[in-house]
Amino acid sequence: MASIRNLLLLTLISLPFFAHASAKESKTIATQASECGALYMILTSIPPDVLPGVGKAFTDLGQTMSFIHGVNLTRSTGSPASNGDVSNAKSIKMDELGNAFDAYPDSVYELYYKCDQWRIEIAKLYQSYNLTSESSNSEFKDLFHAVGIRPNSFEQDLEKEQRARILVDLSFDYWTKSDRLTPMKMNVRLQEIKMEILKKESGD
Repeated sequence: MASIRNLLLLTLISLPFFAHASAKESKTIATQASECGALYMILTSIPPDVLPGVGKAFTDLGQTMSFIHGVNLTRSTGSPASNGDVSNAKSIKMDELGNAFDAYPDSVYELYYKCDQWRIEIAKLYQSYNLTSESSNSEFKDLFHAVGIRPNSFEQDLEKEQRARILVDLSFDYWTKSDRLTPMKMNVRLQEIKMEILKKESGD
């Protein structure tokens, strides 16, 4: 939890909060966190030599969204969510975002703005909890439970929006060059490579 604590302390700033979300609200929050997490994973496609530090920042944000997704998925279903559940859902959302970007890029830009507004609000929530690097895991879990539904609106800032569009366009370009890999596709590829190695070994 130490890295997550540092991430919340240093890079987060966003999420509306309802301390006692219903199962329906939790399902919505889980889906929204999966969407933002998928977008953040695509944004990590930008090489560090192109934009230094961007990959790590979005990796950290993606991890946070995964925690929020898992907590709310568990709360909405009543069953513990596995890492596989969260990863597979993110993969599906990544594919959906790829299709959305091809058809109507503005929809992806708008999602970025909403996720960023969410990021802004979580910092306020973090501050209200007075958490520190010494806080317990249960205290951080309470924080994730307090996260509410993603904002439907965001503050208009033309300069910020232009930068976001460039960032999103760049990330989708690099992601496409890498065959739009997702965690699920990567796992399939690894399994295929493993099977090829086993076949070669058995042939020898």
